[in-house]
Amino acid sequence: PHRHRPSACTLKGTARTSASEAAQQEDLIQKIVALRKELAQHERKRTASAASADALSRPCQAQRRSARACSEVCRDDEMVGSPENLLHRAGLTIETLRCVLAKETAARTSSTVQANYAEAECDGSMTDWIAVTGELQRNLLAEAGVPDESMAVALYVFRSAAYLFSRERVPEAHDSIHARFNRSRQGDLTVSSRVPSVRLFPLEADRGAAGSMTLADLCPLGGPPVAIVAGSYT
Repeated sequence: PHRHRPSACTLKGTARTSASEAAQQEDLIQKIVALRKELAQHERKRTASAASADALSRPCQAQRRSARACSEVCRDDEMVGSPENLLHRAGLTIETLRCVLAKETAARTSSTVQANYAEAECDGSMTDWIAVTGELQRNLLAEAGVPDESMAVALYVFRSAAYLFSRERVPEAHDSIHARFNRSRQGDLTVSSRVPSVRLFPLEADRGAAGSMTLADLCPLGGPPVAIVAGSYT
């Protein structure tokens, strides 16, 4: 039987379209790889600079921090399990967790910790408020009897208590200052969702002044695939 065969023109047009899409995707992949390498290199330089400055001024403290950081790396498999299982592996009870959470809320508003926050956020400081909070949480958990080998899991449980336990069970996790004023929420974006129209803040703009461009402007409908690498800047 006679079969219709596509013309040479049709085949060439299809080939050009496929080649163009493949080239766009390959270019996007290359850009993502290059960006990741650049971010990794920047992070290595920043970490090395901070470690060098800290080691010169406080060698003993730098060694302790390095050893503590190694013991607090929480692997993905360590974070899997029921809240009760995680609590047991962290060496905590519900009563102890509630007590430590209450102490942290009180400590965060103390004059000493507030002064540490202010000092950490000064220009030229090698630390930030997150480091101060982490140190505070580690000290409170250590005082509660958490051993070094369980510190990584204990910190995960401590910081995730509001998601792991209900308000009725651990009200302190839901009533803490940072939980009450937390503006983040669980989003509803999924693969193939339309990009939201979020205003972007260029780094060179005045503090607090949003630019005229939005995230949706950078990701037009019908455009090439887009990968968004998000982070924070202080």
